[in-house]
Amino acid sequence: MAGTLIVSNIEAQNYKFDSDTTGMTIGSGGDINVTNADLDWYQLKSHHTTNNTVLGTISNGWGRVSSSSPHFFTKIGTGMSESSGVWTFPRAGVWQITLELQFQSDEVDGGAGVAYQTSSNSGGSWSDYRFVYTGTDSSTDIYMQSSSSAVLNITSGMLSTFRFRLLSNSLTADGKFVADGTNPYTSIMFERKYPAQ
Repeated sequence: MAGTLIVSNIEAQNYKFDSDTTGMTIGSGGDINVTNADLDWYQLKSHHTTNNTVLGTISNGWGRVSSSSPHFFTKIGTGMSESSGVWTFPRAGVWQITLELQFQSDEVDGGAGVAYQTSSNSGGSWSDYRFVYTGTDSSTDIYMQSSSSAVLNITSGMLSTFRFRLLSNSLTADGKFVADGTNPYTSIMFERKYPAQ
């Protein structure tokens, strides 16, 4: 039978799904700690130089952003894993993926970018999900910055399903995706928002 509970205050330290599972904890300062939160941040730690003949996956140079840098954070939850440019999600869910992309073009370069790619068969084949482009022809070397966000529904049967594929219309040998061992010029953030649908 439905009913309504009306009280002035509710004091509790734990709210539980059942007697064995703590779903949420409220600290003495009012902070809410959710046990199923996932947030992780990777950066490109070395420049990725590319041209029109060397496209494909950004397969090396990725690493987790260091929590020792000012205002950065360590991963929350289990965290992602990455191997040769392919990310594995720790569990199913609706995930938001945020990309910051910095590209340095040579004076004769045109645009460059990446495609978000997903796979429904653990990497056996890939499909483009979203595109991010930046840049235009220029008479001098220039830095270009783009950002993009996408939301993916990751089910339990497709956890190893995300990578980037490089795209270009006129890159020469000196174009590069900018990286730094400390500052996340080119970076990707993963956040689990909701359970999988």
